[in-house]
Amino acid sequence: MKKLVFIFLFFLPLLTSAQKLSIYITDNRSNQFVLNKYFITDDSLVITGLADYGKSNVDYLRKKLTRQQVKTIKHFLSTFKFEDVQEMYFGSYDNLKYISADHFPRVIELRIDTGSKKAITKISNSYVSMLIPFFEEINNLLPDEVKIRQNPEEVGKTF
Repeated sequence: MKKLVFIFLFFLPLLTSAQKLSIYITDNRSNQFVLNKYFITDDSLVITGLADYGKSNVDYLRKKLTRQQVKTIKHFLSTFKFEDVQEMYFGSYDNLKYISADHFPRVIELRIDTGSKKAITKISNSYVSMLIPFFEEINNLLPDEVKIRQNPEEVGKTF
């Protein structure tokens, strides 16, 4: 019996740390030929994007996350209400008046997987107030020029 308890206590930290974190975000930043891609895992952050009017992929940033950064994200996600996230948030394009390559509907796609909780959503020309704390948490990891910002006045609908 003592061996079983020892084995359980020995492997418990391995089992709890084995919970995989995967966050994937794409954001066109209201531009037809721009697409920033953010990928966050248990240990790293990778940001890639499109350049040359959508013709070339660019590796923008690859960095290892600190234990504290990962711990902070996981703690935030443990309190995040995944069940409230809708599959799609869509605001009409009426507010845009015209559409051009550099005046394009904003589209953000988001996939979060913590191992026990998952959420997939697409935000099209809308402001989703419940996701702002999530974006703020992710923005803590990002350089200013690629932070994910949303302005409720610039979109078609607020949720």
